[in-house]
Amino acid sequence: MKKRSIPALPARLIDPRPVIAAGTAAWLVSLVTLLVAGVHTTAMWVAVCGVGVGVGIYAIFAWQRSAVRRGAATAQTSLPDVQREGDKAVDRVIVEIPHQQ
Repeated sequence: MKKRSIPALPARLIDPRPVIAAGTAAWLVSLVTLLVAGVHTTAMWVAVCGVGVGVGIYAIFAWQRSAVRRGAATAQTSLPDVQREGDKAVDRVIVEIPHQQ
């Protein structure tokens, strides 16, 4: 079986924090806009839920990162910008390619 080296993705492409922050900010902007406009319909409650879900997702993400930093045995270890003691930065990913006959 041949092995091929594939460059790892840059950290900015695998970091979910900007996406979570942008989504939560968009829901927050829509909520503030609805409140300023005096629109108290279902749309306002959808925006409230959007902000709540965004904050909840970020809280779970932060909780997982802190578990990795603490060295918890059950922690997820594939999170960006978090290194355990002894881990080296991965420059390349090795993928095995099945031999075709």
